[in-house]
Amino acid sequence: MQQTQCWEPRQLAALSAVCALVLLLIFTSITEKWSEPIDTSHDDALFKQRPPEWPRDVPCKPTFMIIGAPKCGTTSLFEYLASHPRIVRPTEKELCFFSFWKRQRVLDTPGKLPTKSWEQYMHAVQGGVKRSIACDGLLSFEACPFYFNDRRAEAYLATTFPALKAIVLLRHPTDRAISAWHDRNPFGRMRVPGSSRVHIEPALRRMLELAQSGNRSVEHRDTRVLTVGLYYYGLERWGHARNASTLLVLRTEDMWTNGSASRPQMAKVTRFLALPGPVSARALLKRHNAAAGHTWMQEQPSRALRRDLDCFFATPNRRLYEWLRKRGQRFVKWRSTCRGIAVPDAPSMHASDAALEGSESAKGLAQFSRPGGRA
Repeated sequence: MQQTQCWEPRQLAALSAVCALVLLLIFTSITEKWSEPIDTSHDDALFKQRPPEWPRDVPCKPTFMIIGAPKCGTTSLFEYLASHPRIVRPTEKELCFFSFWKRQRVLDTPGKLPTKSWEQYMHAVQGGVKRSIACDGLLSFEACPFYFNDRRAEAYLATTFPALKAIVLLRHPTDRAISAWHDRNPFGRMRVPGSSRVHIEPALRRMLELAQSGNRSVEHRDTRVLTVGLYYYGLERWGHARNASTLLVLRTEDMWTNGSASRPQMAKVTRFLALPGPVSARALLKRHNAAAGHTWMQEQPSRALRRDLDCFFATPNRRLYEWLRKRGQRFVKWRSTCRGIAVPDAPSMHASDAALEGSESAKGLAQFSRPGGRA
């Protein structure tokens, strides 16, 4: 009878050490890329030419898009709307054809062709099936949370789809930043220059220092976890040519009650899109891409760090509230622990324009910055 060979404890320990070293090397090679700013010298062909046109003989031209923000509930809203009988479900949520960030840094891999080919993007928006020229009487859309803070995406979309409606979900920026850190860190994709550890406290504090240094923009990788939450800059850009009938801003905290979607909030969405009938109640019971049940594994920041994050976002939040008030939109203010503390000025995040100067995409982009601006 053949006996099963067992591993000695020392052999197991050596094997574990080798596996740990290999994983460390893999994670290190990945995390180093996330500490770099966006390199605009590698603009691909899309951003070196005029925005593409949707041919008249191609059905299902998108009528609306969920444009952001990341980690604010866009996956759930996508699933709810995709379940509506009068909406075409695209082949995947984040096609992100117009997002420079997503195309160049995240989806530039085989198997993600809708983001690299205009023809395949149009096919993907139709749900991957052949439809009538009237799109079978349905509305088509996509959801790309990276459009919100991408000035090139806004400019190109405004030219290609001038009548496009946009939906934005905004979450408490401190909660959003912490959620984004947790989303990236487990996969070893997060490392901040000057911080030798990937624990949440030193990492986010280092990001705060960099974001307040005056040398970062919303498009820098190593502070993006924070700067995505500077919603005022994205809304100001998206709202310059859109009113309340074409831009809907929602608070993430208002979208869910006891784990299921708020019917009044979803009714607001269906009215905005002029959809016949509501989203099914069954579809609203599930919350998608949430960390529920796993939060006990996540490292939480200290109260002091939460306070400092709240202070970092305080001035941009006030600008956001004022911008929405002037547009006549009611928006409940988020809680803040930044009381009795000198609040820093809002960081100058429009440096992203300067960062783009000299790149191929910047040359001639101004002519597409408004609907009807095509040369």
